[in-house]
Amino acid sequence: MPSLCKVGITNNLEKRLNDLNKTGVPTRFQVYESFQLENAEILEQEVLKHFADKRLNRRREFVEEHPERVCDFIREHKGKVKVEKESKSKFEKAGIPVGAKLLFVDGEIYKDISAKVLPNGKIEYKGKETSLSKSAQEILKKHFDKDWKAVQGTIYWSYQGKTVREHFDAIV
Repeated sequence: MPSLCKVGITNNLEKRLNDLNKTGVPTRFQVYESFQLENAEILEQEVLKHFADKRLNRRREFVEEHPERVCDFIREHKGKVKVEKESKSKFEKAGIPVGAKLLFVDGEIYKDISAKVLPNGKIEYKGKETSLSKSAQEILKKHFDKDWKAVQGTIYWSYQGKTVREHFDAIV
């Protein structure tokens, strides 16, 4: 798919490629370039913000841009991105306070499926500390019969009517 680039993070590139190539895409994914990054999650968000006007879908990490432009941006910014020394979690920076109640959303908001924001940037779901993605994956399997290998949890949890992804994207 010329001029279409997927931005992503993984600890196991071969496994991730295998998973992606099973998703019904018209062509196999090819790695244009990979980077060993200390603060990959932060830089990934910077990339997606920078190319926001070229994203095909806000729920996916695809940008309509030649991979070389994306790689240029990463090369230029990888040394500039530092983990902030603040103790605030990403939730707090996005205006979602510790203790806030998150509601599950999949087309509609399910008020009976909720989680609580913890101070360490995780959530509590059914009495257990977990991540947005792990909990969303569990819920999708149990309640919606969707047995997906990977889930972007930020699009399945909401706070005050907006997805967590929308809150995170609003961080300047």
